[in-house]
Amino acid sequence: MSNKEIIRARHSIRPASKTSRSSRHTLFASSALSSVLSGALAGGFVLATGLVAPTPSQAFTCDSVTNPAGGNAGATDNGNATATACGSLANANGSAATATGYSANATGANATATGQNSFANGAFATATGAFASANGASATATGRGSVANGASATATGQNANAIGASATATGQASNAFGASATATGAFANANGSSATATGQG
Repeated sequence: MSNKEIIRARHSIRPASKTSRSSRHTLFASSALSSVLSGALAGGFVLATGLVAPTPSQAFTCDSVTNPAGGNAGATDNGNATATACGSLANANGSAATATGYSANATGANATATGQNSFANGAFATATGAFASANGASATATGRGSVANGASATATGQNANAIGASATATGQASNAFGASATATGAFANANGSSATATGQG
């Protein structure tokens, strides 16, 4: 048999239809896309653009500041991916909220409660010290048992009390009662809207 006859014979036994190069590429691409989507659904979210977004990680919780690897002992971040709760029964509830200490409670975006039974309630509220309480947007209570109640109220010093919007009490056991009231000095008392008391009471 001559070479030409051999070539003719080979051509005659080929399948009548052959998957085109473009069809094979389409099938391969479709298969690859299915694999990517399957993996994406298992480990993240598929956006409308076709991009894959990672699943948000859970926030940090621990049972103790000194032993963060020991467990969470009831600490909760309430599912907020940027919240941090560290301390037995610590509760951080809000975007970027932070509760540190036994039974510390931070509620609100960027709220921070640091200290046993400290309480911060409101966006950017900050309570620092055991039993410190800051209630209101941007309220700040610093010192054991200090209380700041009202938007932008500030209590600084052990058992200091600032009650009212923008009230300020600075000094141990100082008291400012009323909107924009200011008490400066240990045991100083300012009572009334925009009242001012300066010096040790």
